[in-house]
Amino acid sequence: MKGLTRGLCIAVILALSFAVFPACAPLTRLPEAKPGLYVNRADWFTVNYPEHWKSQQPRGFEIFRVASTNKWRIPFLTIGIGDRKKDAVLVEEGKYYLETMKKANPQASRFKILSEKSVKLQGGTPALALTYEWFYNQKKRLRSAVVIAYREKFLTPLSGSKFTKKKEKVITVSATTVPGGEMTLEEILAMCLSLRCF
Repeated sequence: MKGLTRGLCIAVILALSFAVFPACAPLTRLPEAKPGLYVNRADWFTVNYPEHWKSQQPRGFEIFRVASTNKWRIPFLTIGIGDRKKDAVLVEEGKYYLETMKKANPQASRFKILSEKSVKLQGGTPALALTYEWFYNQKKRLRSAVVIAYREKFLTPLSGSKFTKKKEKVITVSATTVPGGEMTLEEILAMCLSLRCF
């Protein structure tokens, strides 16, 4: 009888701890990173890309970059993470993103939005999907897709009963191709939409 009471007490304590501290309960395990799968363990998300693509040196705000193995390294995929601005709203992130692209590429011109819509990613995370065309220089026309999502705030246990709040992040997954190239605009958009937050 004592063993049953002790077991029942442990079960109640565990149930209460998951109810009171749900942020401490691991809901799922992240997969292991491998060719074709980027895994971010700090902010708990993954992105798929073609297995044969090769890692490239990230530029600017990028934390990850991979590209096709052809001599031009196009198409390519980049991932960036930043802190969410206090009053930012997801539907306006496309405008901010294009402003950032124009500043980062002062030689570029003729940015034209082809599509912009709110979407739900695998797992239900709200995101903004944007496709656009632009000229890297006077001759090189490019097509790009970007998916932007907010990474929700969550608590991280430090030690004992202390917790710290992480800042809300903006995750940006973008890919670029050339018209008539190795991948279509629809294919690079689908790759960006593989973003999954856990």
